[in-house]
Amino acid sequence: MILNRISKMDIEFTELEKQLAEFVLAHAEEIVYMTVKELAERVYVSQATVSRFCRKLDFDSFSDFKITLAAELNEEYIKNQRVDVNRPFKKGDSSKTIAENIAKVCTQSILNMKDKIDYGVMDKIVKIFIKRKNIIVYGIGSSLTIAGDFCDKMARIGYNAVMCRDYSTQFYKMYSVPESCCLLVISYSGETPEIKLGVKTAKAVKLPVIAITANRSSWLGKTADYIISIIEDEEKYIFNKIDLFSSQMAVHYILDCLYSFIYVCDYDEHVRFSKRSEEILNYLRNLK
Repeated sequence: MILNRISKMDIEFTELEKQLAEFVLAHAEEIVYMTVKELAERVYVSQATVSRFCRKLDFDSFSDFKITLAAELNEEYIKNQRVDVNRPFKKGDSSKTIAENIAKVCTQSILNMKDKIDYGVMDKIVKIFIKRKNIIVYGIGSSLTIAGDFCDKMARIGYNAVMCRDYSTQFYKMYSVPESCCLLVISYSGETPEIKLGVKTAKAVKLPVIAITANRSSWLGKTADYIISIIEDEEKYIFNKIDLFSSQMAVHYILDCLYSFIYVCDYDEHVRFSKRSEEILNYLRNLK
């Protein structure tokens, strides 16, 4: 956060910049609506001092500083508008209230997940996907709906991502080309018997296992090679059984991130593949 950085950089500022920093910390919300001239006059410093202050914070201009500050203030505001994720509605709520509360839950979930991402782990997972190409996606119940969207996206850039609804299907997929496969498991509890069986089979044929789970301390969390944890408060999930509003949104967000990370690794080729595939598809659609 910019404001945290400013509060920790006091020793690096000149006296005039310290004066400016104190004003920024006290009036952050006002500053996003000011021009550089207005800010300079308000704090009794020169516009050049404002510019130097911004450069010390690694911004090219006051405008860039304001954009980032506004985005961070908005993100913090949304985080503070907490809604009960267990049930973001109550008896008698209007449709508008329910819709707004669900939007807040989804936004909170994404922001919480964004702050928790371990990019080192994500980079390793992306490298596995790129190397293996054949991704077996295994889950139970509602997680498969989200997995299906991920598989569709991956197919559009030439990856063979297959969603398995049962253990036997997963078994045959893994044993067909194990050297070019990996297993992506989505399980909120990480303790489902079918999930355990599938992971054990993947381990037997030496497939890398990537897990997206709400319970890092579960059997799956301790067994998988790479873990992405989707719940901020794991104990709350375990004991209170959080409904799926926020957790499903977090899984969707993570899968969209993985897809995007893979896409940009070979951006031009993926763009060409997508365009070519769409041209062929349109040609086939127009055949009489």
